[in-house]
Amino acid sequence: MGRQIQFHALAEDCDAFFAFVRARDPVLAVLLDSDDPAVQAVGNACYEPRPMMLWNQRLLPTLHRQHTRHSGRSVHRIPYSLPVIEFTPSKAVTWAGREALLGGRLYGASFADAPAGYAKWYEALGRWLRRHFSRNPYTAFDGYVGPAALAWFTRGGVFLPWPEPPTTPTWHAFVEGQQAARGVPE
Repeated sequence: MGRQIQFHALAEDCDAFFAFVRARDPVLAVLLDSDDPAVQAVGNACYEPRPMMLWNQRLLPTLHRQHTRHSGRSVHRIPYSLPVIEFTPSKAVTWAGREALLGGRLYGASFADAPAGYAKWYEALGRWLRRHFSRNPYTAFDGYVGPAALAWFTRGGVFLPWPEPPTTPTWHAFVEGQQAARGVPE
């Protein structure tokens, strides 16, 4: 059974997280899915909008992708059964004419058959997020918010879940409900 931590983070928040990740372990961020079976590190994970896997080379010296079909297309994917951690970054979008930030997540899936250090590694990353990020001020969301994202939110930015929701009256009401979390009257 997997574990996840949801968050909203801007690039500065992400950079701080990755500074910790790389200082702690020999970790590379690699794309989850690719047309290419070769595994290559992402140049700057904080500016990559696609889901990635964090590869701790101490726990898993080699990493490979498997050929599979996903979302109706043929791809090479890193299996969730390996001791890797999914990192899906927050993504800036324009939603209904407003600046918005889609949620991201840290997800570990393979705890049952993983090396002993895998759970400790995941917990260390999760602990860092919980210590350095704040609880999301909008209680309709579970998870955490990085300091830069929180400042952006208090200036009027909009938090959205992933995937990006449609622009319906229900979602407009959800977004307007965030005003109270900013301390601004509706």
